[in-house]
This record gives sequence, C-alpha cells and structure tokens, in this order.
Amino acid sequence: MDECPGCGGPGDASLPLGTATGFAVAVGPDPFTQPPYEVRECLRCGLLFRLPRLTDAVLEAYYRSALFEDFATPGFRPVERAIHNLLGSLPPGARVLDFGCNTGRLLAPVTGRFECYGVEPNPSAAAAAHERGLRMTTLEELMAGAVGTFDAVIAVDVFEHLTAPMLILACFRRLLRPGGALALVTGNGDAPICRLGPAEFWYFRHIGHVVMLTRGFAGYLDRELGFRLAAWSEMSRYDGSRSAALLQRIRSWTYWSFKRDTPLARFGLGHVPRLRRARYWDNAPAVTDLPDHVMAVFAKSARVAVSA
Repeated sequence: MDECPGCGGPGDASLPLGTATGFAVAVGPDPFTQPPYEVRECLRCGLLFRLPRLTDAVLEAYYRSALFEDFATPGFRPVERAIHNLLGSLPPGARVLDFGCNTGRLLAPVTGRFECYGVEPNPSAAAAAHERGLRMTTLEELMAGAVGTFDAVIAVDVFEHLTAPMLILACFRRLLRPGGALALVTGNGDAPICRLGPAEFWYFRHIGHVVMLTRGFAGYLDRELGFRLAAWSEMSRYDGSRSAALLQRIRSWTYWSFKRDTPLARFGLGHVPRLRRARYWDNAPAVTDLPDHVMAVFAKSARVAVSA
C-alpha cells in the first residue's frame, strides 16, 4: 500500500523524494531486512514516509528481540537535556508519561518529584524501567483510559517508529489534562542535511524508522487534533567533537558532489586519492553532528478537536 500513514492520502497525493538501497540488521539469530525503498512527502499533511516498510508484525518482533542495552547509553544527550529543562517547569507531583521509555533512564532522576509512568514494548527494558521507579503501563491501557490523565507526555526517539501516528497522537491528546503538553523528540524532516536526499538520510537507514516529522505535519496536527505547536527547537542528537564533525561534513559534501556530478567532482575531487572513493559509495554517509533533530512541544488546544 502506498497511502500516507499520517492522513491516509493516496499515493498520487505524495511526492517521491528519492530512492535508496536496502539494508539488513541481525538481532541474535533473527535477521531483519529492509528491501530497496523510496521516501515520499505527503502533499496533504507534510509527513515524510518510507515505502515499502516492514509489516507491523515484523517490526513488533524486532522491538521485542532488540538488545535494549544498545540504546541505554550513560549520561544524557542534548535532546534529552532539553526534555529535562521542559520538565523543570512542572509542579511537584505532576503526572508524566514517557512513551517508549526503554530502561527508564530519562525519568529515573525525577521519580521522586513526579508521578512517572512508562510504556515499553521490550520486556527486558520494561523490567529495568520498573526497577528504576517508573509505573509501567501499556498502550492498550492508555487507549482504554485506565491510567488517567497526565500533565506531560514525552516521546523521545519514538515518533519515527509510528506506523499509524495519528492513532497514537490522538490517544496522547485524550491523555493530556487541560494545559498539558506533548513533547516529541525526533528527526527533523525539514533539516537541510535531510533534504539533500531524504531516502539516504541516516535517520531512514534504521530498520524501524518509517516516518519523519515536518513543520507541515505539525500544522496538520493542529488542524486535525487540536494540538497547537508551542515550540519547535532544532538541535543535534549527539555531543560530537569538532574533528569528527568536520570529517563527517567533508565526507557528505564529497559524496553529494559526485552524486550530482558537479564540475568540481568531475575535474577536481576525482583526482584526490582519499576523496575520490566517495564516487563508489552506495549511500550517503551519516552526518550526526548537525541540528537534524527537533523537540516539538504541542499544547492541548481548548477547542474541540476533529479526530480526538
């Protein structure tokens, strides 16, 4: 199916933004393979999405078997520090939900101040989050209204995994108390480094990343769900060194010069031994030091939403 996973618009209502080769990842004995794909931009809602993608059943199997330790890095990244700054404005005793909490490392430092809840599909990671003081729940319980409402819902590195984003986001809106806020931290589909070639952008080179947020889709959420965009803060996901950042940018610039067959690539770069290797790369190199992420904060609108 080629319909938009955001608004359900047909394939002819989306704009192809390029193709990329397939890739595979092994989790224990289980291989997960993404075939060659394209990335499209929906002209109705602005969402970027990958086609084809793995089925929901296969993705669920991946999340359940993935090694959660790979994502439980020590310390906090810039995007996570931004979440803590946001939570600092909440009063003691506020109810906070971390959707896709992994091991609970993000909310662990504030469990004594807030009433912290978590949702996590990986059983081992969910057990670790529970040990850190989070009250674990499920999407089914949230959808049924069995857990109550929240002052804040946060979802860090989650939006890009949503195969049916509107269903989840409508649930978030119902869960928020009046004046509550939803904070999404995810890849920025409008970032210049992404727009060089969205299909080859490193964020789409992950087996579970199927969509990307844009300002256009944020506007769609306001119209359809009554989510007002209160803040759009662009930032880098990582704390990188200057030398590593410079090398990444040189590699990216060289690759795209060859990809676009610029005069400099034809008559200059092709004679530089180390740089000319980029001519034969299958995909764009990852550039992770730029502000290619965003923390989008949505406020629950007082008006009645269309879909919630």
